[in-house]
Amino acid sequence: MILHQTKNSQSGSFYKNAPYSNDNLIAYDFTTHFHNCFEFVRAMEGSFTLQVGGLTEVMHPGDYALILPNEIHSFSFDCPFKLWIGLFTGDYVSSFQKHMTNKFGTKIAFRPSEDIDRILQTHLTHHKKTGAKYVTKGGLYLLCSEYLRLVPIEERTPKEGRLMAQLSDFIALHYSEPLSLQSISSALGYDYYYLSHCFRLFFNMHFTAYLNLYRIERAADDLVNTDLSVTEILGRNGFSSTRNFYAVFRNAYGTSPNEYRKRAAETV
Repeated sequence: MILHQTKNSQSGSFYKNAPYSNDNLIAYDFTTHFHNCFEFVRAMEGSFTLQVGGLTEVMHPGDYALILPNEIHSFSFDCPFKLWIGLFTGDYVSSFQKHMTNKFGTKIAFRPSEDIDRILQTHLTHHKKTGAKYVTKGGLYLLCSEYLRLVPIEERTPKEGRLMAQLSDFIALHYSEPLSLQSISSALGYDYYYLSHCFRLFFNMHFTAYLNLYRIERAADDLVNTDLSVTEILGRNGFSSTRNFYAVFRNAYGTSPNEYRKRAAETV
């Protein structure tokens, strides 16, 4: 199953970074997923396998990876590890984002020089100080520059990337409404059968499963961050059937909505 990480699909100015290890591994963050933010990864200790699109590589300490918006990726680990992950919106690197339109890297791992690595680790971990946003932008552009220098880039079939971005954006705006692939194909001006084929090819799941997953993630967020009743939450997130909502929720999170909310409250 492919998860769409709504928490990392943000607009506006957004940058965060954090270290991860065996001690704070959250399965939701590392299973097969995608989001519309850029993501960089630096291996710190140990090794792990990173999959991006159709590529798979083992990352070793000192290796970087840059994952582009909406690229499907996942991590797997067989030994103790430590890595550093940063997520950022395209407005931090708008020129690079424009340059990479309909392009992709043909390898995952790259290794900047020691001097540049030192600069990146220094400037990309201190972004909350006054005026540091400009330092962060500079660091991210340096990272992107190293990516372009060290990773071979190829053209992507334009319509594939554009279509998937349009689909993701449309669902993000209309997920609470009655939706079908037929209605989306009409709204976006694509042939239904072509859109259905591309969707299954890209996401490896049927549209209904994807839509339910998107809705249930938003519902889970509402359970944690609002006082709305379960009935109100399922309604505002596009579910018309209580029974279906509970079934989809349990399948995604392994528990009921009420128990999920209870557990979340206990961990605050």
